[in-house]
Amino acid sequence: MRRFLIGLMLVSLVLMSACSAGGKPTPTGELPIAAPPVQGSGGDEPRPMPPDTGTKGGTRTPLDPEALESIDLVQRESMPVQYALVLKGYKSPCENLEYTVAEADAEGKIAISAEMVSTAEICVAMAEAFEITIPLGSYPSGQRYSVWLNGVKVAEFRP
Repeated sequence: MRRFLIGLMLVSLVLMSACSAGGKPTPTGELPIAAPPVQGSGGDEPRPMPPDTGTKGGTRTPLDPEALESIDLVQRESMPVQYALVLKGYKSPCENLEYTVAEADAEGKIAISAEMVSTAEICVAMAEAFEITIPLGSYPSGQRYSVWLNGVKVAEFRP
C-alpha cells in the first residue's frame, strides 16, 4: 500500500510537470487533438467528466487493475439479473475514470477499457479514495462469461 501511494505521488508530480507545459503548440504549430469521449458510468453514479478538448489537453493513463485496492463482481437482484464491476482504489483529485464496456464475444469475454484522465493543468499531489460501479448488463444463462479490465482477467461468472 505504501509503495502504491509513493508511486501515485511520483506519477502525480510527473503529470503536474507535464501539464504545466501542456497546450503549447508542437514544433509543427499544431495543438494536440484529444481522443473522442467514451461511455461513462450509468445509474445513480456521477458521470465522469468528458476529456478536455481545449488547449490544456488531457493526459490519459490506462488504469492498472493490479494497482486497485479491490475489484468485485456484483449481481443485482433484478429481473433479468444485472451484473456490475465495482472498482475501489486511489486517484488524484484532478483525475476522472473513463471507460467503455464491449459486448461479450462468442467466447463470453467482456472487455472493459479504462483510463484515468487528468482534468487540470495544475493539481495538488495527493491521493483520494474512489469507488466506481461499472454496469455490465444482463446475460443469458448456459455460458461462462469472463470480465477483462485493460487486458487483465478480473472476474468470471455463469448466469
